[in-house]
Amino acid sequence: MNGEDKIRGDLEKAIGQRIRSIEAIPEGHSGFTYFVEAEDNRYVLRLPPPGARIAGTADVMRQGRIMQALHEAGLPTPNVPVISDEPIVDGRPFILMERVQGMRIEKTAQEQEPKAIASNAIDVLKRLQALPLEQTGIGGEDAVTLQVEMMRWAMLMKRAPEELTQRAGELAGLLAAQLPVERMPTLVHGDYHYGN
Repeated sequence: MNGEDKIRGDLEKAIGQRIRSIEAIPEGHSGFTYFVEAEDNRYVLRLPPPGARIAGTADVMRQGRIMQALHEAGLPTPNVPVISDEPIVDGRPFILMERVQGMRIEKTAQEQEPKAIASNAIDVLKRLQALPLEQTGIGGEDAVTLQVEMMRWAMLMKRAPEELTQRAGELAGLLAAQLPVERMPTLVHGDYHYGN
């Protein structure tokens, strides 16, 4: 039995219906992500890497809670009918979201005006950041303070190529000297680019 057969069998047991097909999504950088065609719908399955500590980009359940909350608030995100922290699909927790029609950014950029794409992105970001925290799926989590965020960025800068970080220390000093007053937390997209 190959990996996809194992995932298919485990997923069928988890959701109680036959999976017609499962196919790894070849493009993108979303880790273990699959197109799934079930009896009732077409889905996208997300799994954390095998053996990964469930945190950051491997915390697919947290991502699922956020996407589902945003979907319920009317933002352009898929419905996420299954979020499971139980390690039942190939020994891993998982989320199963509805597959939505869309176009990759590369094709969109060829067919639409850049200004319209940017304007739409800004409108969605404004709606995202205006959402009350209790409607984000993570409202009960402790907010990350500016100091903690700056420490995280300092660690990332140490690991980044030097040609990208030549003035990072100077910037960190300027930020530390001019820290703004803490405000009410808001949800922001932590990896915002047109591909996402």
